[in-house]
Amino acid sequence: MTNNATIKCWHCKKQVNLNFHRVYTPDKEQWEGTCPCGTKNYISKPSWDKEEEVHA
Repeated sequence: MTNNATIKCWHCKKQVNLNFHRVYTPDKEQWEGTCPCGTKNYISKPSWDKEEEVHA
């Protein structure tokens, strides 16, 4: 599952629309998107993440 979101890259400071996918880290669930500049950006608990368990 992926979602698009427009964010400001923390490295190159550009507004970019990235395709985020869920990644699991030891402390929390985050979503990762890679900027065209090559920098990985992370967001925690985005608006589209409704805490629902989806079983495919």
